[in-house]
Amino acid sequence: MAVLRSTPSAARPRRADGRLAPYSRPTPYGPSGEVRVPWYKSPSGSASWAGLTQHGSFPGRCPPVQSAHTGQEATIGLRDRLGVDAFWTPGEVLTHGFDFRPRWWQQRVPAEGWTAWLSDLPEANRGRQYRHITRGDLLTAANGGPDDVGRLLVGSYAWGTGDRAFLVGRRAQVFTKNTTKSITAKLVKTLTVLRDQGPAKAYEMLALGGEQKLPYLGPSFYTKLLYFADARPDAQPGRALILDQFVATALKEVEHWDITERGPWGPDQYQRWLEFAHNHARTESTNQAAVRPDAIEAAMFRKGWAIYQARIATAPAARRQP
Repeated sequence: MAVLRSTPSAARPRRADGRLAPYSRPTPYGPSGEVRVPWYKSPSGSASWAGLTQHGSFPGRCPPVQSAHTGQEATIGLRDRLGVDAFWTPGEVLTHGFDFRPRWWQQRVPAEGWTAWLSDLPEANRGRQYRHITRGDLLTAANGGPDDVGRLLVGSYAWGTGDRAFLVGRRAQVFTKNTTKSITAKLVKTLTVLRDQGPAKAYEMLALGGEQKLPYLGPSFYTKLLYFADARPDAQPGRALILDQFVATALKEVEHWDITERGPWGPDQYQRWLEFAHNHARTESTNQAAVRPDAIEAAMFRKGWAIYQARIATAPAARRQP
């Protein structure tokens, strides 16, 4: 599977005092700030610039980003609050990947058709039967048939677990303690809701108490599934994005949200997170370099991971694996 790449974006200019200069409004958005999302899918499945007021989860005009910052802190951009020089380029997002051994999943997932493709992924540089899986692989994966959803779920787990083999047994319980038929039926219904009613409603279907809730499938991984399934064929992100422990940690510690770090998170919190990420993708973009919403998610994840690692370093006795 081909992986798209792009050249690095231009360096962000600085003011005379050394502070980063603000970005100008990107061309994909209207002069009044209305949302014109090129990766929006209508219920028919076609990509459209249509306003999301008709079918999607976002209003026709993007609301102000909700933040707990006040005063001088509120004037600092997200890039500065996260302490990053730049958000990932589209190429960096798509090549964001991990090494793993296919047999870890092939030995545990009963449906052979869901895991055979893992062996066809590119060999990892480390060799030793490791393969390399990227966001780009999953954003462009087929997801139109019943078996495709199973393959996409397995891919979400392989990508999200990477080379941490000790986590595979616990995470594979979603496959070993649910039937293939049940997984397929519930996820196909959920992805239909995703297409027709948007990611917040699809999230609600899989959440605790939801109509399509699957035992052992938590939000950190079913939002990965929603994210990959909602993408366009050209690997542009859709409306759905990943929400996991480390994104939540950054939202809590950097943005001061009233949110638990390990969940569960309600559909309203997921909706708020999507609005936050899509809004910041708009405001951080320039005419020269667009910032993808999943680049915002990746930056929030990296910040949350750094916070987690800092806690471990300062409190060894409290060390825990995610």
